[in-house]
Amino acid sequence: MNLVWDNDRGATGLTWLKNANLADTVDFGVTGIAADGTMTWAVAQDWITAMNAANYAGTNGWRLWSALNSNGTDPCEGFNCTGSELGHLFYTEGGLSQGQSITSSTALTEHFTNMQSSVY
Repeated sequence: MNLVWDNDRGATGLTWLKNANLADTVDFGVTGIAADGTMTWAVAQDWITAMNAANYAGTNGWRLWSALNSNGTDPCEGFNCTGSELGHLFYTEGGLSQGQSITSSTALTEHFTNMQSSVY
């Protein structure tokens, strides 16, 4: 299966790519992706658009995660952004704390592949 569903789907409704660095192997024809799969925000937007055009995993509703707090206010920056979508995955689903690498969470590494330690 290429997808991972958030354990708290009732609250978040999120579905994640199982391959946490899909851009490292699938570029969907987008240029500007580094050899390790990293990219700028503008390139990431192009990549998501191309991913949706390809109907990847049978859907065309892919988007980048939100950095907004869960109530839709202000982008959360730095540590302890538990209300953001990535923060929910990191702190709640992953059981991690400030300063830990996302790859140190067994709860996440058992579901995700190709995780990087710090680029998220």
